[in-house]
Amino acid sequence: MKRTLESLTLAVLVAVATIWLSRAWLTGPAEALAVQPSVGESGPTFPTPVSASQSTGELEALRSQVEALRSQLIEEAEGGSQAEPSQPIGPEELEQQIHWEDERQALIDIQFEAESTDPGWARESEEALRSAAAGLAPESELLEAECRATICRFMASHSNPMAFGRYQVLLVNNLGTQLQNAFIRRTDGPEGAIYSEGYMSRDGYELGAPASPPR
Repeated sequence: MKRTLESLTLAVLVAVATIWLSRAWLTGPAEALAVQPSVGESGPTFPTPVSASQSTGELEALRSQVEALRSQLIEEAEGGSQAEPSQPIGPEELEQQIHWEDERQALIDIQFEAESTDPGWARESEEALRSAAAGLAPESELLEAECRATICRFMASHSNPMAFGRYQVLLVNNLGTQLQNAFIRRTDGPEGAIYSEGYMSRDGYELGAPASPPR
């Protein structure tokens, strides 16, 4: 809604500027042209001056276009403000989502525990995780990180739910292409403490998952 109204204001300002420039051109340069002859084979010729009625007609046409544009933008803004809000997830869908996440985490843990360790890649990835998480302190703090051959598993603490949300997004962004396919879950501890468990895979590898997530 706000963006649409900003667009409306900009459009009206542009149109007003257009009207002003058109009026300046029609009343100023037209008069100058009217007294400057051009010389041709048959002698000097004079351009036809722009009449006041012609200027007024063109200005009125521009004003009509501005009003039409203004009405259209107002209708679009009102239509957007009447859009129905998305429905919150129900208890049954929430239970299905939690069940799917439990299954996925169990599969990833099995995959992680079965892996041997690639020392070079594991060391580089653990350092990358710590470096990426350092930029999110003190709201989020990486507690531990362990990488094997294709998967890293890590835990963090968070000062509040918003810090956890930023951690989910920014940690992945800060890592670039070093690690892919993040799966991060929030876990609530005692006295309102917020923790998270996360997994990321080596580029080119996938994390384990059930056949399909709930819809």
